[in-house]
Amino acid sequence: MACIWLEDVLDKGDPNWVKFQSVPYQATYSFVLSPFTDDIRLVRNDSHGPMFKDVVPEDEFTHITQTMQSSEEVRYTLILANVYKKGIQKLEFTIKKQ
Repeated sequence: MACIWLEDVLDKGDPNWVKFQSVPYQATYSFVLSPFTDDIRLVRNDSHGPMFKDVVPEDEFTHITQTMQSSEEVRYTLILANVYKKGIQKLEFTIKKQ
């Protein structure tokens, strides 16, 4: 049970705070671009972000942990999307095998 935590860093005193708390700016979904497939997956975000197991499925995690060499890296991209499935932000992260 692991979540990719998405944190709102906009200061509550910012005049745009109310605007960015509205439905069109909330990351309800994530489009997942994986280094292992050309398919784009759509996952639903929980209240704080998508579940790790939905972003990195078991077969990909197994490949990372059992097949990759030490210090090898893979890069995932998430396109955060609103309830209308329109992209609002791009987020990239790297998984490096130790």
